[in-house]
Amino acid sequence: MILVRLIKLRELVNLELRRSLRSLLVSIFKVNKYRIPILLDKPFYQVKKWFIVIHLLY
Repeated sequence: MILVRLIKLRELVNLELRRSLRSLLVSIFKVNKYRIPILLDKPFYQVKKWFIVIHLLY
């Protein structure tokens, strides 16, 4: 299950997917809207690291 999710994470390089992902994260976590774009503007391997952590939490 987690492996399937990790494979899907590789496909999130697309900018449009990042934008929809950003709005998803904002709705899920209701965090500061300025922190999420900073996170998603980093190199993708750092973003992927965050999602691995997020998936392990849920």
